Amino acid sequence: MPPAPRSGPSQQGIKEPSVPAAPWPHTPTIAWKPTTAWSFEFGQTTHEGIVFSNGHLWHTLRTFTVGSLKKLGIGSRSIAERIQEEAAALIQELSLIQGASFNPLYHIHNAVANVICSVVFGQRYAYDDPDFRILLNLLNDNFQILSSQWGQMYNIFPSFLDWIPGPHHRIFSNFNKLQAFISKEIKKHEENRQPEEPQNFIDCFLDQMDKAKQDPRSHFYMETLVMTTHNLFFGGTETTSTTIHYGLLILLKYPNVTGKRICLGADLAHVEIFLFLTTILQRFTLCTVKRPERLTSPPSPQAWATCPHPMSST
Repeated sequence: MPPAPRSGPSQQGIKEPSVPAAPWPHTPTIAWKPTTAWSFEFGQTTHEGIVFSNGHLWHTLRTFTVGSLKKLGIGSRSIAERIQEEAAALIQELSLIQGASFNPLYHIHNAVANVICSVVFGQRYAYDDPDFRILLNLLNDNFQILSSQWGQMYNIFPSFLDWIPGPHHRIFSNFNKLQAFISKEIKKHEENRQPEEPQNFIDCFLDQMDKAKQDPRSHFYMETLVMTTHNLFFGGTETTSTTIHYGLLILLKYPNVTGKRICLGADLAHVEIFLFLTTILQRFTLCTVKRPERLTSPPSPQAWATCPHPMSST
């Protein structure tokens, strides 16, 4: 039974509403984001996380998340070391192909997602691990639906599409399964962690929850942790793997470009792109079944992302 009709989200662009004076000093300017049907739908039920929040909640979670990732990057086991470990695992997987033509997106997706797992959960998974495959399949399915015509139509006519059968309804069941998966991992950390000795993002958030227990205005509670973790996976996996995929396509089309001399920066996504690409280039010679000039480098625009055209293995 579809949900009851609702008023629907605002279709206005970014605006700067009148924000009342806040009780904390030196309040920074707080950004308000435009609302889409999807963000409105999830926001009605969650109100947590970075993606579906606004105002002070968004600013607090974003500041904490950026700070935690930086803290994890300068600890005993840096983010760069985690990426290098995953790049070595990726090279081992690619070596098994033994020169046959293939689409690298599947392997890139595995490696990038495992870096997020390492930062968020504190561990990496074998690429054939059942839990890991479920996580990636759910994330990829939601990304594909959001980027499809069904996802675009839902953003335009959400109330009408609620009554129409289609894959867009799968978004919400996938989302619930992802929340359950993340909640199970958080439970493990609650039982095994050492307070004030964070080894990953979940540990950092749980420590902050302990510190903020007596603050009635705190944004640090379990539902927020689940949603913020989901946001890190959904945003960090698809964007970085797509960028690396595009980078390989450009290197195939323009083989004289080496990409080995310029470090793209210390940000997590930039480090991933740099280390994964340079590791692949130092170990393999890129070849294509088509002549380089026949490769299509302009991206394929989609609803939520601009992606390279799929690489064919034939």
